[in-house]
Amino acid sequence: MLDYISGDVYGESLIKKAVEEKKKGYEVVENKAVTLFWEKYYDMVENRFSELKLNRIEGSRGSDANWPVFFTPIENIHIIHKSNKGFLDLRFRNVSLYYSEVYDIVKNVLKENMTLQKTGKSLAIRIDVPEIDFKKDFEEQEENVIKCLEVVRELQEFMKKIDYMEILRLGNN
Repeated sequence: MLDYISGDVYGESLIKKAVEEKKKGYEVVENKAVTLFWEKYYDMVENRFSELKLNRIEGSRGSDANWPVFFTPIENIHIIHKSNKGFLDLRFRNVSLYYSEVYDIVKNVLKENMTLQKTGKSLAIRIDVPEIDFKKDFEEQEENVIKCLEVVRELQEFMKKIDYMEILRLGNN
């Protein structure tokens, strides 16, 4: 245990609490509106966009839970709906150092509404979509959610037009 000045009961309790929290790990502080929004989002995908493979997370959701992730058949390629920022990314992991090479691979099939963006260690084909606020009522935003899910479909179709394996090989060098 850490050495501290004896008699500092407040300091001791803070240290003990911090150690306990570290042992337990992250705990979600539920935002009921966000949890409800996710349930309706999942239902929408299952009922109207069943071909999309949404990463389903069960249970309570916190205030910042607003980036649905869709799987593709390829492990290092995901579609991320960055709802609060108003865009969808077809993300290729661990290839950010190869922007110009990736651009050369996709430039002939990029549509007007698509851009190539660096996102951390990844690169993404990005499409702007309406912003979605997971803290607000789902029904008020349902039309925009549908538009976003249609763009997820569009990005899945786009994947079929590019040599994504060549892109991923770049990250394995």
